[in-house]
Amino acid sequence: MITYLRIESRKLIYSNTFWIITGLHALFLIVAITGAEAFINKGLQNAENSSPTAIPLVSLYAFPMVWHNVAYLSGFFKIFMAFLVIIFITAEFSYKTIRQHIIFGMGRTSFFISKFLMVIVIGFYLTLLTALVAFLLGINHAESLDWSIVYNKSWFLAAYFLEVFTFLVFALFTALLLQKTGLSLIVFAAYIYVGEPILRSIIGDPVASYLPAKAISNLIVAPNTALLELIGVSFRESVRLTDVLLSLSYLVLFTILSILLIKKRDL
Repeated sequence: MITYLRIESRKLIYSNTFWIITGLHALFLIVAITGAEAFINKGLQNAENSSPTAIPLVSLYAFPMVWHNVAYLSGFFKIFMAFLVIIFITAEFSYKTIRQHIIFGMGRTSFFISKFLMVIVIGFYLTLLTALVAFLLGINHAESLDWSIVYNKSWFLAAYFLEVFTFLVFALFTALLLQKTGLSLIVFAAYIYVGEPILRSIIGDPVASYLPAKAISNLIVAPNTALLELIGVSFRESVRLTDVLLSLSYLVLFTILSILLIKKRDL
């Protein structure tokens, strides 16, 4: 297992694509999250000027809700790393390196394990980055520190890991299925942002909530704010067991399908 991680890490470290995509992801995520509260409150202040009633400002970075808020916002940027997974998987087919691995005795199962471990590492990296951003923002905006409050709701990080890990395995499956970089990127993005939303609008709830992209995103829903509560809108502030089980089911499904593709298809 250590050998597989060493092989994959070398491929990533010496790749300009890896550093570009990872850097852009981190940059956009940090800028968007750190500026979200000011951006929202600026809009609310402008709206308040023409409103007869006071509009409460949004506080995104206070403990313990900062874990929920940052995990939710971070979820919008996981597409960057999904693209990274697709690019690196399909590159193995484009440059015929997968055949070289198999010829030199790596084996199909070992090849899949190495890629799966890469996805796990990326998932942990995304979770660590999200945790660091949330913690630093929370500390910076805390008037006093009560560690029981600081770590309350930090379990949203576990839900975030499951969200990004399942999403990345979905990307892994897409790459193994289509094998071509451009096609895989287009099909994956088209399904996530166009195909499934259209399909959900056609079939409607509750069936729509069981589709993969929706099921994965349902793990962490939009957090509550004082403004939402004022207008009578309330989102749940926890992770439902049913959503966890559904995401785990998709994780297992995409993993099994990926293994079957590796084992059965002509490489």
